[in-house]
Amino acid sequence: MSESIRKVLEDKLADTTPSGRAIAQYILANLRYLPFESSASLARKIGVSEVTVGRFCRSLGYRHFKEFKAELRDDLSDSPWRLGERLQEFQRNGRTGQTLPRSLELHIEGLVKVYELAQGREMATVAKRIATRKQILIAGFQTERSNAMMMALHLQYLRDGVQLVDVGSGHFAEVLLGDPQKMALVIFENRRYSQQAELLARQAHELDVPVTIITDEYNGWAKDCSSEAFYIPTELNLFWASSACIVTFVHLLVNAVFVELGAGIEDRLNQIARSYGQFVGHVGRNAPPFQPTD
Repeated sequence: MSESIRKVLEDKLADTTPSGRAIAQYILANLRYLPFESSASLARKIGVSEVTVGRFCRSLGYRHFKEFKAELRDDLSDSPWRLGERLQEFQRNGRTGQTLPRSLELHIEGLVKVYELAQGREMATVAKRIATRKQILIAGFQTERSNAMMMALHLQYLRDGVQLVDVGSGHFAEVLLGDPQKMALVIFENRRYSQQAELLARQAHELDVPVTIITDEYNGWAKDCSSEAFYIPTELNLFWASSACIVTFVHLLVNAVFVELGAGIEDRLNQIARSYGQFVGHVGRNAPPFQPTD
């Protein structure tokens, strides 16, 4: 963050209303989270009104919070939202030349994009579908199968009817012979793309199965055979394409599904925890025997 803008905010700590001081203090203390805030979320966390946030921004010479945030972003050099002293030191002293510092920058840029996607309308649509459709099928090909498996395992804690597609069978009957009105399909695939992934997506889409494709930024076919396609950064200046941002996206999607399912999901999670405690157990804990609920 530039010294001039920092100084303006620091001055606000001593020369403004109590609510203005609270806003300035929060911004200075939470710079790394600011890219993901809206005026409404900022107001909620600070305990002021959204109107007060707008008034504060106007007192700094900006029309609204969005313009203030854009000014900050433009002022933060080439790095995506100033990395802070420790990360800047890492950039200067990377032991492998500029490879890892540049990878770090790309990773943070990718995470910002993923969080932007998570706030979009399509993410809300997919989360609601996954929460309400009777059967959720998740497919992954090549190394991306690990991402599909992770999502399936997480969702199985939240609800019934989640299945990892058997890509080894070669017929995909669970997808192509089911009721399109009761299911949804999620496909993970990055380049070089498996023929199976594209063919499965196209055939399911033609059958009116809702298809969500989570893929990299180079995919040229996903949009034509899906209800939604999410393009996630994977090139992070490393030898191998990275799935780090995809993993973050999966966690955000699972979180959105959790929100859609509501408070009632707590009983299911507690029941699973008790069952796990009986059959397997956790380190350092002696769980009581599992008691089924009525």
